[in-house]
Amino acid sequence: MSESHIESTPAHIYCTDVATSYGGGYRRASFIQYDGLRMKNEQWATGPAITRIYRSRVSFSQGSYWLVNTGPIFQSLDMQSEIKSILRAGQTAEDLDDPTIQRLNARIYSLETEAQTRQVDIDRLETALSRLRVKQDLTLQDLDSHKSVFSPIRRLPEEILLRIFKIGSDHYDDSTDLKQAPWVFGYVCHHWRVLTRSSPSLWASLYVDLASPPAHNLLTIFLSLSTNVPLDITLDVREIGDEGKVVLHNDIIPLSHRWSNLRIMVTKDTIFEFLPITDRLPILKFLHITVFPGVEPSQSTSSPIHMFLSAPLLRSVAIFAAQPLDIALPLTQITDLCLMNFPNWAFSHLTMATALESFTFHYSNSSVSNDNFSSQFLIHENLSRLIFPAVVPSVLHEWSMPNLETLELYSMLWQAPFSAPEVVDGEMSHILQFTRRSRFRLRALSIFRPVRASILSDLLKQLSSGLSALVITVDGATSSELFRELGPTSGIPFPNVRELTLRISDRQVFSLFEDDALVRLVSSMHRQNLRCLAIECSSSQEMPFRPDVMERLAFLRALKKQGLLASLTIEGIDFLGDDDRFHSIYRHWAHAALLSQ
Repeated sequence: MSESHIESTPAHIYCTDVATSYGGGYRRASFIQYDGLRMKNEQWATGPAITRIYRSRVSFSQGSYWLVNTGPIFQSLDMQSEIKSILRAGQTAEDLDDPTIQRLNARIYSLETEAQTRQVDIDRLETALSRLRVKQDLTLQDLDSHKSVFSPIRRLPEEILLRIFKIGSDHYDDSTDLKQAPWVFGYVCHHWRVLTRSSPSLWASLYVDLASPPAHNLLTIFLSLSTNVPLDITLDVREIGDEGKVVLHNDIIPLSHRWSNLRIMVTKDTIFEFLPITDRLPILKFLHITVFPGVEPSQSTSSPIHMFLSAPLLRSVAIFAAQPLDIALPLTQITDLCLMNFPNWAFSHLTMATALESFTFHYSNSSVSNDNFSSQFLIHENLSRLIFPAVVPSVLHEWSMPNLETLELYSMLWQAPFSAPEVVDGEMSHILQFTRRSRFRLRALSIFRPVRASILSDLLKQLSSGLSALVITVDGATSSELFRELGPTSGIPFPNVRELTLRISDRQVFSLFEDDALVRLVSSMHRQNLRCLAIECSSSQEMPFRPDVMERLAFLRALKKQGLLASLTIEGIDFLGDDDRFHSIYRHWAHAALLSQ
C-alpha cells in the first residue's frame, strides 16, 4: 500500500468513527487527534470490501507509524445502519426489494462465515489458555512448596504446634465433622497429618448430638485415634431415636471408664439412658448436667438417681434443672458445686458437702419470694467462695461461713446493665447479717448491682480491712455521694485493696468526674496499696469536653506514671490509654459536641 500524504488540518471525523466502532483503529485515532492531523488521501475510507484488516506504514515528519486500513469497517457500518432502519421501520422480507434482500442474504452468509472462523479462533485460544492455566497452577503450587520450606511455622517445635492444634480443637461442634478441627489439620501437609494422627490428646474431646447421630465409621476412627487417654465428653441427649441409642450404648457408654469430664444435656426421661454407667466412672472429675423440659419419664423419679454416686474422683459438679430432679451425688468429696433452681433441694446438698470450697446457686426467677426458701441454719467451715448470680436467698442471714474469702453477687445481671435495679435494703440486710454472723476476713467482694451509698458503706466498714479486690456497681447520677461515703474522711480503711473495679450501671460515666470525690478516693487508696483501677461502661451518652472533667481524667493518667494501672473502658476503648489515643478521642468528642450545638 502506498505511503499516505498528511497535512495539518484540524478535522477528525473518520478518526472518531473508527475509534468507537473498531478497537484496531484506536491508536491511529488517538495519534491524529493528538496532533490535529488529517489524511488527505481518503481512499482508505471508501475502498473495496475485504475480510481482513491490513496495516500500512505511513511516514510522518516525526517518524513512521503503523496504521490500520479500516475500509471494510465503514462498509460494515453502512450495513448496520441499513439493518437498523429496516428493523426500526418494522419491515419484513415481503416489504423489501430484491437488491436489498440479496445484500441481506450476502451479509448473513458473510457473518455466519465470520462467526464460525472466530469461534475456531476462540476455541483454539481457550484451549491454549486452559493449558496455560494448568501450567500456571502447577508452577504456583511448586512455588508455594519451595517457599514453605522457609515458613516460620516450620521452625516451631512439635510441642508448641500441638498446643496450637489443641486450642483450635477445643470447641463444641460435631466431632465427626471433617471440616472442623482436628480433622482439618491433617489436610495441610503430610507432616501435620502424621503429627495429628499420632497425638491422642487432640482426639480426647468428643461432642455428639444424638438426635442426629454421626456416621459410625467416623466415630470409630475418632475414638480409635484417642487411644486410651481420658475423654472430655459432651452429649446432647435431649432427643434420641433408635440410631442414637445404638451409638450411645454401643460406642460411647462402653468407654465410660475413660470419661474424665462429662457434659450432658438431657430431659427427665432421657437421663435414664445413662443407667448403664453406674459404678463405671473411675476417673470422672467434672460433671455438668443440664435438664431441659420434656416428656414425663417412663421410669419413676420418686427416688434419687444414683448413676453418678460412685465416682471416686468427682470433685466439680454443676446441675442446671428446669424441672425438679433429684440426682444423688458423692457430696462429701465434692469441692465445687453449682446448682440452679429448687433452693430447698440445693441447700440440702450444701449441708452435706462438707469438703465444699466453692458454691454457686442460681435461681432463674428474679421475682422469687422468701417462701421459696425454707428457714435453715447452716454453718460451713470449709467454704471459701460463694456466688449468687441473680438472687440472694432470704435465708442467707442464717448462714455462717467463717472461712469465706470470695463473695460474688448479681453477676448475671451485668449482662443487661441498664436494666439492673438497685439492690433493695431488705436484700442488703440479709448480706449484712450474714457478714456479721460469719466474721470472715473476705479477700474479694463483687457486687454487680447498684447499692445505696450508706448501706454499701456499712458493708465495707465490716470487710474493708481484709479486702484485696473490690468490684462495685455505681450509678453515675449518685456516684459522688458514694465516693464521699468511702473517701479518706469516712474512716473506712482500705489498707489491702490492690484492685478496684467500678462498673457503671447507666451511661453517665463522666458524671463520676463531676467533682473530685472519686479522684480523692483513688489517690488515698493508691497511697496505701491500690495498684489497679478499672472503670467500665458499655456505652456513654456524655461528652467529656468540660475542662474540670478533663483535668480529673488527666490526674488519673498521671497516676499511671506513678505505677497505677488505670483504665476507663467505654465501648471497648480505653479512654485513659496512651497520649495519642487520649487526645484523639478528646478531639473527636469535642468536635461532635460542637456540631450538636
